[in-house]
Amino acid sequence: MNFTFSTAELCCYYHGLLCDADDRSVYLIRHKDTRHLFAMKRLLKHHLILRNQVEQVFAERDILTFTDNPFVVSFYCSFVTKVGSFYLLSLVDSAVVGQDAFRVVAGFVKAT
Repeated sequence: MNFTFSTAELCCYYHGLLCDADDRSVYLIRHKDTRHLFAMKRLLKHHLILRNQVEQVFAERDILTFTDNPFVVSFYCSFVTKVGSFYLLSLVDSAVVGQDAFRVVAGFVKAT
């Protein structure tokens, strides 16, 4: 999927807050054209600089970009504003992840 972002107008609608921490938040968003749901992770620059975590954020982005694993969320794109850095990620249903993890563990137990 290709996305274009500008700081003036995003191509997505904001639907709600999924998770909030001191320096990062995850929002539920919907693409205006395709109506697909995504998670958008916001990392505040000010907090990252104060906590000396800038390199960690770049490493996280690189790992998400190059990882192809069913247990890691899909990374679509990132963009930067004056306030922070944003990641557009696939939205993962926790019930599905739990079922998949149970299958893997059950298969491992049977094999041993």
